Amino acid sequence: MRQLQTSNQRDRRMRAEGAQRLILQKVNQEPKEPCVARIVKLIHLLQRVETLRKQLYEHRLGNPLSGLRYYDAATDSMRDRDASAAALTLEFQTLLAEVSKLLRRYHWTPTVQAVMDAYSLEQSYIWARKKDGHEPAVDAVLGSYSDSDNHDWENRAVLCLMGSVKGAGRMDAPIMRFRQCQQCATWLYTLTDHQVFCGENCRKKAFSKDSPEFKRKRREYMANRRAREKKKSERELKKARQLKGI
Repeated sequence: MRQLQTSNQRDRRMRAEGAQRLILQKVNQEPKEPCVARIVKLIHLLQRVETLRKQLYEHRLGNPLSGLRYYDAATDSMRDRDASAAALTLEFQTLLAEVSKLLRRYHWTPTVQAVMDAYSLEQSYIWARKKDGHEPAVDAVLGSYSDSDNHDWENRAVLCLMGSVKGAGRMDAPIMRFRQCQQCATWLYTLTDHQVFCGENCRKKAFSKDSPEFKRKRREYMANRRAREKKKSERELKKARQLKGI
């Protein structure tokens, strides 16, 4: 069990380093670039799809018959017997179609290339540059990555994101680890499920007495405290009346 946890942590750190190098560094440095806007949109879409996938999974676990379908002659299509499952399924399929539409702009050709002076062979992809006379750009999936133009960066970013979409059952897909810091909005790839800040400085700012986050949590705490005190007072008053025989 300990070895499995260590392996998962190592894999998560590697994914975080890759995401930072291949995607998030440019996303944070050049947020107004059109290619960055498309990648951010893709991340949001993939996260919404994954959220709906888990909702559908949970719904069908609790409702074994929700997966049953019937033929509707009026619409000449198969429909879900469970109305709530049907609504989720429709939204899920609509988002998947939107993702597919966004991905149609990327055209890759798989290939193989030698690395490290023919030490090994490696899977690669080729994508043609747009509107210029250069040779197609070759990018290795597991090689070293050099600086490139926006087109090459965008294709590498999509390639990386496509490796982050596989969830299973209740387990989130790695795409859900792409988040924005709640304090400064910097993009990060989280190492833990509860991580919401990019670093210690933002965490401290968020919980300082003058921060909106601190004030919000303080309001929630005081509201909950007053509600508990009110219930306690009501219980004590009720008990006192019972002792007096009122």
